[in-house]
Amino acid sequence: MFDLDKLVEIKCEDICSRYGVQLKKVGNRLWGKIRDERTDSFSIDLRKNRWSDFGDNTGGNSINLIEQLEGISNKDAINRIASLYGISSEKGTDINILTNAQYREIGIYPEKATANFDIDLRKHSIEKANAWYEKYGIHVSELAKKYPKVYNRLLYSISLPRIEELRDIYFRRIEKIKEYEPCIEKTLYSSFTKDTEKDINRQVDLLKRALLGKNSIDKLRVNYENDLQNKDVGNIGNTNYRELKKSGELQYLLLEKKLANFMINKMDNEGIKVSAFNKFNNVNIAFSKDDLVKVKKIEDKVRQEFKEIKNVQQR
Repeated sequence: MFDLDKLVEIKCEDICSRYGVQLKKVGNRLWGKIRDERTDSFSIDLRKNRWSDFGDNTGGNSINLIEQLEGISNKDAINRIASLYGISSEKGTDINILTNAQYREIGIYPEKATANFDIDLRKHSIEKANAWYEKYGIHVSELAKKYPKVYNRLLYSISLPRIEELRDIYFRRIEKIKEYEPCIEKTLYSSFTKDTEKDINRQVDLLKRALLGKNSIDKLRVNYENDLQNKDVGNIGNTNYRELKKSGELQYLLLEKKLANFMINKMDNEGIKVSAFNKFNNVNIAFSKDDLVKVKKIEDKVRQEFKEIKNVQQR
């Protein structure tokens, strides 16, 4: 059972953002479309955190909104919103296993975990490889239950780079759109970019559901309207770079993308303010000089974990 009071406190506005629903504020309400219609009839009352669709006379709380957006039952909507926001049942922590199709969406072959490993027979004997196949040659849902650390590391090493690649494409398009004057080309480019926005946020939501334990994957979500106006565009850290710079002298760390994703997640979990931007195949991470000692310890730990991940992939 879930704490329903906690679930209905989730902002309807945030749910819409996750599902790519564009909203405009008018007074104390937000307006937009969740159906194919010419005039906005969907509205959120910001004071009550309730939504209404005046076009088909429906409405309700955040759970009902998930029901409406996905066309699922109330029970399924409760499970879905709990998964999206990392809320555990009162009986304990549940493993949010994806369907096979959903695993494939984030680049994971689900039937056998070993299908995701890059086994190098130049480094390992056939006997050793067979032993690994026997140990890890199970469905990824079973891998999550039996070897949760290996499971999480597999997701981080395969699914995150896919999302980062889409984000690179997305932000390059955002910068291009800013250069265009109003024209047909800009309209088409905007349409492609909005489709990429949906793809990114869909994959982020699936990865967040699949990962075990606390994570900061939400920071990888994008918002087309906000990103067009944002001068800090592309920041995958938890703090605006200009705000971070005001706090004092900064230190910088340049890491390859796969390693940087782990690093940023660990820094975020430790409450360290960080700004990070993609730079070709690397990520430039900025943080306060006051956190240097903490960051060095985290970096050492992350490098060790990353080494273990590479070993697993090579098996």
